[in-house]
Amino acid sequence: MVIIITLSIFTYHFYQDVQAEENEWKTFVNHFYFSLERSIRKIDYLIEKNPEGAELEQDIRLLNEELLKADGIIDNGRYYVSWSLGPTDFFEYASMFLHGLKLTGETKGEVPPLAEDDQLDEQDVKLLVTIKEYLAKAKNDMSSKETGQEDPEITPEELNGIIVDHLSRFPEEIYQDAYQGK
Repeated sequence: MVIIITLSIFTYHFYQDVQAEENEWKTFVNHFYFSLERSIRKIDYLIEKNPEGAELEQDIRLLNEELLKADGIIDNGRYYVSWSLGPTDFFEYASMFLHGLKLTGETKGEVPPLAEDDQLDEQDVKLLVTIKEYLAKAKNDMSSKETGQEDPEITPEELNGIIVDHLSRFPEEIYQDAYQGK
């Protein structure tokens, strides 16, 4: 009888641990999915509304914040939810494009800060569209076919594949996709 009670207690605690891990994973997927969604919406707003001056500067800052939030979510997910998630610097690179950067390697050159003349030009829009496409593809692959929202059953391995497929680009690749065509 003691063995049955002890076994029942251990089974119950194991079940609680498994449930807690599943809930943590689902919460992580939800937060990451909606961080992608918010970044996409910020980019859409910039392209559609085409703000200028101080408003544009503010909107770029808000986009930067969203990209860095997504980066933080994925980094924290690796440490606290699943070590099987691969690292990605995509969000940091996308953020760097907003502020300008120098490219090295085969694609040498300098990319000026987004809207350095207080308005979005054609090159700025191309860059924003390219970044949005990466984010949208990742978000789409994370979506459930039934609900159109994040797939709560997505596994760490599947999410890792999505990251590798869409969010593992170096600045030179982003630049080439944006300015030299895909």
